Amino acid sequence: MKKTVFILSMILFANLYVQAQAQQKSTTTKKTVSKKPQKPASLPPPPKPIPVPTPPQKAAASIDIAVATPMPAPPTPMAAKDDKLNPYSNNKILTADDIVTTQVTFKVNTADKLHQDALLIYGNNGTVVSFDLVSKKTNWTYKESNIDNNSANRFTVENATAYIPFVDGSIIALNLNTGKAYWKAKIGFNRDKMLLRRQTALTHGDLLYVAARNSNFYALNKVNGEMIWNYKLPYEYNIYPPILSNDEIFINNAPYVYKFDAQVGKAIWQRNFGKAMYAKMVTDGQRIYACNESSTLFAIDPSGQSTIDWQFNLADNQYGVDENIIVKQGTIYLAGKGGPSSKTTSVYALKASDGQQLWKTDFPAEKIETIDWIDEKIIGYLKDQLFVLDAKTGKELFKTNPTEKPISNIVFTDAQTLLYVSKNGVVTYNLGNKQLSLSPVAALKIEKTDNQTYIQRLKAN
Repeated sequence: MKKTVFILSMILFANLYVQAQAQQKSTTTKKTVSKKPQKPASLPPPPKPIPVPTPPQKAAASIDIAVATPMPAPPTPMAAKDDKLNPYSNNKILTADDIVTTQVTFKVNTADKLHQDALLIYGNNGTVVSFDLVSKKTNWTYKESNIDNNSANRFTVENATAYIPFVDGSIIALNLNTGKAYWKAKIGFNRDKMLLRRQTALTHGDLLYVAARNSNFYALNKVNGEMIWNYKLPYEYNIYPPILSNDEIFINNAPYVYKFDAQVGKAIWQRNFGKAMYAKMVTDGQRIYACNESSTLFAIDPSGQSTIDWQFNLADNQYGVDENIIVKQGTIYLAGKGGPSSKTTSVYALKASDGQQLWKTDFPAEKIETIDWIDEKIIGYLKDQLFVLDAKTGKELFKTNPTEKPISNIVFTDAQTLLYVSKNGVVTYNLGNKQLSLSPVAALKIEKTDNQTYIQRLKAN
């Protein structure tokens, strides 16, 4: 009996031992399966941003003019690999917002001649009108559907063709003899977005240039409207037109000014000015004149690496030159706005070679709406007052408060007669006898009184 109990005890002990070994093995297996996963490999660090040169220093408060020392060469912007198709673009894979589509009815015949004199009007309601100044009748009207403002865009005229940018991203080549479109290009597929503002459809050789508010700078074939090249700028704030100087294109984009080869679109340099360069640029072929959004005008040497030749500061806390800058016969004319603490707003004349102030004419501290240079005269207006200055001396030659207030630029028909558009139609104003005549233009239907309508007298050729 004792022997039997001993044997049963040994069997029970053996079973318990086997179970203990199995449990230990299971635990070991679970520990192996549940071990911590390895960390993924670290990503490479992001590329360092392209450095920009130190922005120019503002002139001392006691003077208006400062001669800038040469500054470091700006970096060459990144460009895509040359594949012989839009070779220098940095944005070759175009999205629905970037793409340019073109409808061609006829190719532009650049040798066509204009058959009759006319006044071409781009109304602030987005309508384009050819107006006969003799018969006081409309020759033709062109209207893009769903466009109700011109967004301060302006046309460019070559012989019998006008190239016209529209706010929705359309660019039209228009036959000035018939008012019919040769071709229509459209940037992007969105008709509701403000894509073109303050553009002039600059032309050079076979190309036409516009900068859109999708950040892209475009060159189109002016004969058929097809895109030739594009370049994507850092910001979408392309709200002033590019300018041409010696086969090179210059454009301001927020704090930057860029220089491009006009033919192939190669970015040559960019310069950071530290503040937004929100003003129209002008050139005399010797320098590029560019203002920031506050009070400083820079004279840039375009031939080298963006050296600042000189800079000038507006007086009396004036700011915001916007589009009120002209360069003629070695002189720069500009006007700013009066700030909250300003006692005046002024029209300035500066020597283009060194920025020396030649004269300054003061007005009440409000916005000067526009200035133009016409036949040795500076003509402009404030909210209620039209004025004419001698371009050489700044002396006031004439001022008046016309009953029909300008909402366009102003042109001369002869030495004594002004021509502009008011909200009620086309106005002629005689400076000698102060006689005003008004010709209504029904197609314009102008309700707005902002200064966005643009006019140009056309002469038959």
